[in-house]
Amino acid sequence: MLPDRAKTCLRLRSPNEGTTKATSVTNSEATEAFTYFFVRLFVYNKKDYPSDEDLLAAFKQYAAEKNGAGLNTAEQLARLEKDFGLPIGRSKLFELRKRVGAPSVRKIQRRIKTVLKR
Repeated sequence: MLPDRAKTCLRLRSPNEGTTKATSVTNSEATEAFTYFFVRLFVYNKKDYPSDEDLLAAFKQYAAEKNGAGLNTAEQLARLEKDFGLPIGRSKLFELRKRVGAPSVRKIQRRIKTVLKR
């Protein structure tokens, strides 16, 4: 059950007007609206992530591009969307990099510099 204040503040879309307006709603309407938004948030926004091996290979490639300087975060996000059709945010990018164990661009640059100095 939603508290009365939440029911009063709930915003519903009016089918005739095409605009949103604040209305006082019943519990069944509030439950229906909550279910609609919950399904939209957690079911329709579910993404199909590529395998960890594919992601690791992509991250290594991104780090080696631009003559070893690597792609910045915005460029990596754009490439993931282009290559895999994966529209994600910055936090999810870092989470994926950590999950697959991809080295950061800076770490790869350090390795390249130490190899070149030898």
